[in-house]
Amino acid sequence: MNQIIRTLKESDDFILLPHARIDGDALGSCLALARALRMLQKRVFIEFEEEIPRKFTFMLDEDFDVPPGFVPRVVAALDCGGSNMLGEREEKYKGKIDLAIDHHISHTEFAGYSLIVPTAAAACEIVYDIILALGLQIDKKMARDLFVGIISDTGCFKFSNTTPKTFRIGAHLTEIYGSFYKINFDLLDVKSIAQIKLEREVLETLEFNRNGQIASIIIDGHANKNGEDTDMFPQIPRRIEGVLVGITYKEQEKNVWRISLRGSEAIDVSMVCALFGGGGHKRAAGATLTGSIKEVKERILAAVNSALDESDQNGRNTQHK
Repeated sequence: MNQIIRTLKESDDFILLPHARIDGDALGSCLALARALRMLQKRVFIEFEEEIPRKFTFMLDEDFDVPPGFVPRVVAALDCGGSNMLGEREEKYKGKIDLAIDHHISHTEFAGYSLIVPTAAAACEIVYDIILALGLQIDKKMARDLFVGIISDTGCFKFSNTTPKTFRIGAHLTEIYGSFYKINFDLLDVKSIAQIKLEREVLETLEFNRNGQIASIIIDGHANKNGEDTDMFPQIPRRIEGVLVGITYKEQEKNVWRISLRGSEAIDVSMVCALFGGGGHKRAAGATLTGSIKEVKERILAAVNSALDESDQNGRNTQHK
């Protein structure tokens, strides 16, 4: 932490990099840190991989786009478990990333200096600590950004990564901002008509394996031809009674599949995804595989079954958790 604070205080001209396929935690941590650095009169910008999803645009109330010709002195990656999470920016910034701030248990080193806190429920928890360590007061915009990141990665304080510290931070941010009811409702509860129709279609693909311990769904390109937000879809199979591992196969392009695993205490799904070059957290992880859906399903199911077999042998998988 001391090295991070020293660099942030003594340096200027920052570019912050959230991971590709941006979510609330990646966006919230970058925005909150950028606002904090601007409080210190630093020049700081955020380089996004893609357009920000519509549901998060209410947070973009300040211009953080990188201006033409800007040359950073410090490049920091936030909420990136590995350089591969940067997408097309990975090659551009290869060997040029000075700082990494992350909470993925499967983090692989790619920065000059890294602050990795796997016990943090979200990268926003780490940024919260950084802002206070910089001697700054968290304002309403920072509180909103940090809260969005925390609820995104904890399912509004209900996932297993939620800790007493997470609740304390949430309480402090609520004291600063006020009621988060509308943000919670809009981000976690509201669905468009198109999303409801897509969910109905995806449920038709629901399959069970291993006597109901594994459930999976498929989101293919045809079903999601309009590019609807499917961030919460991986929770669908995991919520089913008796399911220990939920698998979501999402088609990115022809024969390229984004795999999302949601697990129980039975196995560490980040270890399963690591077998395919992915990673994440113990209960939520992902990877990208190529091949037909039949081939991809066979590979993933074999790996998940193997992990559950090992869990059975160790006596961890005796009940649904």
